[in-house]
Amino acid sequence: MKKITFLATLSFLFFSLTALAQTGSVKGKVLDAKYPLPSATVKVNGTQKNVITDFDGNFTITGISPGSYSITVGYLGYEQGNEKIMVEPGKVTIVPDVLLKPVSNTLNEVVISSNGGNRLSEARALNIQKNAVNVLNVIAADGIGKLPDRNAAEAVQRIPGVSIERDQGEGRYLAVRGLPAEWGH
Repeated sequence: MKKITFLATLSFLFFSLTALAQTGSVKGKVLDAKYPLPSATVKVNGTQKNVITDFDGNFTITGISPGSYSITVGYLGYEQGNEKIMVEPGKVTIVPDVLLKPVSNTLNEVVISSNGGNRLSEARALNIQKNAVNVLNVIAADGIGKLPDRNAAEAVQRIPGVSIERDQGEGRYLAVRGLPAEWGH
């Protein structure tokens, strides 16, 4: 009986490894003209495979059956990017850098521009918040600068579930709903 169980386990492992070796992986990076785009969505068309890029714009998709595919890359405020790939069994396909172009919406009387330092930080903050796997609120540095608050603690109190304690008239200590008050000091 033990010999049969051992043989069944051994054959299961062999077939599992064989099936695993028959899939491939895809790696790449998503950028705009100069900067990486964190939290961009990368989808392998024709499959259920999709991932979100990391902070440096890198992505890796594993377990793809061999064949020819196209990938679609999306990012808020940018045109969609498409690349054709060929996945080979047991190999990693390197996708050349995917360069996305900003969507240009011009108004007749107003032109909006950025100085490059905190370039599109609000769009990045919205992408991070949209693609989070848990409940997450993000405020971009540009957004904090536009608020009429005196300091960062007073700006953070605008996030749901966060309150502040005041010391000498200014917000100083944060309190997050559900956590002990001592953790905010």
